[in-house]
Amino acid sequence: MAPHAPKYSTSIFALAVTCLAVCLAPQTASLQTAAVRRIAVTPEHATSLNPMISGDGRRVVFETTADLAGRDASPQFRALAADVSTDPPTYSAVAASRAPAPAVSRDGTRVAFSSADDPAGANADRNPEIFLSSGGTLRQLTDTAPRDASTRPRDGSFRPSISDDGRLVAFTSNRDLAGANADGNDEIFLLDSHTDSFKQLTDTVAPTRHSDAKLSGDGSRVAFVRESFAHTRPEDPEPGRALVIHERATGRTRAVAENAAR
Repeated sequence: MAPHAPKYSTSIFALAVTCLAVCLAPQTASLQTAAVRRIAVTPEHATSLNPMISGDGRRVVFETTADLAGRDASPQFRALAADVSTDPPTYSAVAASRAPAPAVSRDGTRVAFSSADDPAGANADRNPEIFLSSGGTLRQLTDTAPRDASTRPRDGSFRPSISDDGRLVAFTSNRDLAGANADGNDEIFLLDSHTDSFKQLTDTVAPTRHSDAKLSGDGSRVAFVRESFAHTRPEDPEPGRALVIHERATGRTRAVAENAAR
């Protein structure tokens, strides 16, 4: 059975649209003039969460246990897209899967996400993989295996970021996707979804690791976090962190902020 959600569970979607209205309004407009619009009306027992809005503001992708698209009445989580340019919004299915941090292209037509489910029929071992929904077609972009059953939740690919045109996907993985990560360290990878080619952007060994990749809209830069436990002071449990930028054109990688707080 689906978990019981509080009555305000859908308010997160109203907040997303409110923020969009504020960002797009003229600078002279005040916050009080922004209209709040509820875009997901669900029963009290349903849960809707983790929204992400497209760059053009037309589509909101989110997880829900409600059958808003009229395709699956089961109480399981699924990923949906709401076209908020219509009133009322229209809904379309993204995947019969969890999608806790979806990455959405500028026009909202391409959605990348990490999942340990098997929505495309090619992830029988249920370790976290990267998926791409485009034009009603769902593709599994990575296909890896965990080291063993006990490490399955940890061994895989996570938290994708997508370019504005939806072609490039950056993400963290501890799998050997490009033949240069045999030690299974957390590294940053870049995938060209048109050619299905992978590039490993970082190459380190533990205790250094990388995470939280974010692509620029044009795909020319990838920002990510580098963590190193080797430089942590004995009295400080937090690892040393740096914000790092990778320039695709030159291959240059540089830290722009050292010892950054979480």
